Amino acid sequence: MRLRAVFITGAYLRHVLFFLAAIAAISIPLLFNACGNETKKSSTPKCAAGESVCNGACRNTQLDVSHCGACGKTCASGQFCANGTCQNGGQSCGTGEANCGGECKNLESDGANCGVCGRACPASEQCSRGSCQRYSGGCAEGYKSCRGQCVNLAADFNNCGACGVVCMWGQLCAGGACMGKITCGKNATICGQTCKDLNTDANNCGKCGKVCPTGQTCVNGVCSTATTTTTGGTTCATGQTSCSGTCKNLQTDSANCGACGNACAADKVCSSGACACPPSTGVKVYMTCAGVCVDIKSSSSNCGACGTKCVFPATCVAGTCI
Repeated sequence: MRLRAVFITGAYLRHVLFFLAAIAAISIPLLFNACGNETKKSSTPKCAAGESVCNGACRNTQLDVSHCGACGKTCASGQFCANGTCQNGGQSCGTGEANCGGECKNLESDGANCGVCGRACPASEQCSRGSCQRYSGGCAEGYKSCRGQCVNLAADFNNCGACGVVCMWGQLCAGGACMGKITCGKNATICGQTCKDLNTDANNCGKCGKVCPTGQTCVNGVCSTATTTTTGGTTCATGQTSCSGTCKNLQTDSANCGACGNACAADKVCSSGACACPPSTGVKVYMTCAGVCVDIKSSSSNCGACGTKCVFPATCVAGTCI
């Protein structure tokens, strides 16, 4: 009887152990999957309305030139992103920037425009990769805090490799080192790491960094409220015409009088689109004599009238030989 009891007890224990092993085989993988899903879930950032997760960061696909309309859709140089569409225009910003109220802002690190224009981070938080994060002396992976802003030392023009290391004008920051030389096309100038047209760019009008007030455009390097027209890719104010890529007033320009390239003679000026003698004043009176503009009040060969010559030693004074 004792041996039978031991045998029964041993069999019972084997059944219990087998049952526990089966439960463990089913539960442990589920537990790990749950943890993995939780980890994966927590690594995805929560984006604000109108934003999308692009490469692990929140991006406003309505404004971001690097993700315009969809993740990875980059606008061409000189374009800006508006309503999710790449558009041409004077208010152009560099890659990773957006036009916010007439100024180019980096939505990844700007504390006043974090992720989207106008979203300001609280004083206790900083902007990192387009989202406000509580400041604790550190930044997201790959970023470093420089003067309260999280920047990418591997690519930041003003903090290349280390905080405060500014690349020379025209260089690129790549891999944390200033290198190379940017080459711009016709009518473009290097502004930081981007080529800009100082004649038409409202954010760099006439010189790099000069932003035109809201409602104004950049015309021939000057901020203006005048209506503009575009001819052959050059934008000119009303009343001007593009001549070889430069805006000219054909009514008054002596080198382009009435038409591009029509230059007036040295003694004439352009008036109402035609080459003519300079306007007369109380001191000087101009007339065309033998095809040349002369002041008949002082010309000894045309004194008072064309062809009237003063006999030496007389000179012409106020239109009279004296």
